[in-house]
Amino acid sequence: MQELQKQIKNKTVIRVGINSDFREILKIEKELNLPITSFTLFKSFIKEQKIYILKNYFSKEILGFIQFRGDLIES
Repeated sequence: MQELQKQIKNKTVIRVGINSDFREILKIEKELNLPITSFTLFKSFIKEQKIYILKNYFSKEILGFIQFRGDLIES
């Protein structure tokens, strides 16, 4: 298990999403039957740094992603 963690650590990167990630994210959402994110919403996540991508460094394949959504807090 520890060896696998080393391999993953050495070959993956976590970064903020960029516009060119949209098609791959959309494909993952469809495969997993997740709610589909519009490109407009995706761009707002990028602007606000609310989407993070886990990507294989060598193959450039997206392994997963996290999108932060929530309600605005009004004071």
